[in-house]
Amino acid sequence: MAKKSVVSSAISPRRQCRRCSVSFTPRRSNQVYCTDSCRVDDYKEKYYSPPKVTLVCPWCNEEFDTSAPKKTIYCPEKDCQREHAIDQMKKAREDHKRLKDLESQGLLAGRGR
Repeated sequence: MAKKSVVSSAISPRRQCRRCSVSFTPRRSNQVYCTDSCRVDDYKEKYYSPPKVTLVCPWCNEEFDTSAPKKTIYCPEKDCQREHAIDQMKKAREDHKRLKDLESQGLLAGRGR
């Protein structure tokens, strides 16, 4: 007759999951995660997540964290990239208007049209 392995709370006291801090009763002596999904998520975060980098937004001068420093320039929470784009469009319109005014005054030759 084969012996069944029975996990007793006296043998295996409750532990806290390394990832989500939930209290659980381990099924093995070396178990540190409450579920397989916690174990997999922790592994993915540890080995597949790019490191976070702290940058300063050139628009509002506030610090923010990002994992894509080459793609992210402006802080995403305050929508600074959109504000910057709107400002750039306003400046382009003003420059275009100044050029039209100079052309109408004869101070600037036409642009080959």
